[in-house]
Amino acid sequence: MRGPAAGPSSTSSYDIEWSIKKAVSARVAKIPLHLLHMPTGILCNRDAQISYFEGSLQYKWLLSLASSLDSQQLESEINNVIEEYFGFTTLSHRWGSSKPLLCNVEGKKKALMTWAARMV
Repeated sequence: MRGPAAGPSSTSSYDIEWSIKKAVSARVAKIPLHLLHMPTGILCNRDAQISYFEGSLQYKWLLSLASSLDSQQLESEINNVIEEYFGFTTLSHRWGSSKPLLCNVEGKKKALMTWAARMV
């Protein structure tokens, strides 16, 4: 169903937002619960990861594609952007008793970056 702003031959803003949310939900279900947001250095849970994405240039760009792509092209572009944005790398590390706990570093750039600097 289309939102109130839908035109007869174009994909509406509502449809694009719904398609993006659906693709993001599918992607974040396959990634770790907590990831380091590299631009800020903050350890983020899934809600924070999604929030950063919704404030990103990539998200704004996807929203702008409504009038320039058909639905199949749009879906493909959404999936490509989301796969790239939510890509991650896993680093192997043995977590010992002297390491900070998640509750000590979550949402705190300085604490996590200080610990990471000692690891180098």
